[in-house]
Amino acid sequence: MSKQLLFISYAAPVIQSLQDFVSQHSQKIALITTALEKEVQTPDWFSKDKQALASLQDVSVTEYTITGKTLEQLTQDLQDFDTLYVTGGNTMFLLEQIHKSGFKEYAQKHMNSGKAYIGQSAGAMVAGPTLVPAVRSDHAAHTKIPDNLEGMGLIDFTVLPHWGSDELRKVYFSERLLKAYDESYKLIPLSNLQYIVVKDDWYRLYS
Repeated sequence: MSKQLLFISYAAPVIQSLQDFVSQHSQKIALITTALEKEVQTPDWFSKDKQALASLQDVSVTEYTITGKTLEQLTQDLQDFDTLYVTGGNTMFLLEQIHKSGFKEYAQKHMNSGKAYIGQSAGAMVAGPTLVPAVRSDHAAHTKIPDNLEGMGLIDFTVLPHWGSDELRKVYFSERLLKAYDESYKLIPLSNLQYIVVKDDWYRLYS
């Protein structure tokens, strides 16, 4: 089966490209919002992204959380969706719930069956092999950093979202670049206006 993935920092700025992708692969999207559960209030960016997603043609979007679920429940709840869309938010909390729920195993089976995956920000980072370059101490204030920083391994590189943005300048210069500056990591920086398409064994960054 063909592997199809899309990675973005935000949905709203690249909504036309998102429409092109889902038109080929999706009728029913499961919007995994688990990473947002540590937010005190709904972030402005998510409100804008939800509005943008509502504009997608010929696609239904259903919100879902993997928190507290088992692999059996995930399989039962998500089997009819042809695209998993994992949002941004608290990356460490999302990774913790991925390991607890068995979502990694489910996502791998989902991909192996020829279905699609969209990763936004945190959802893009957890798709890679490791989250070591993505650790943020401010996220650790709301949830502990998992002992296991292994990602889902859907791809062989780690996405660094929001590259070049003022909002994450401090995070990158004070933390992430110090961890990422290592020959052993395969990294792709991704700005808010760019997106990455993965098809089988090749990928392309679009601006």
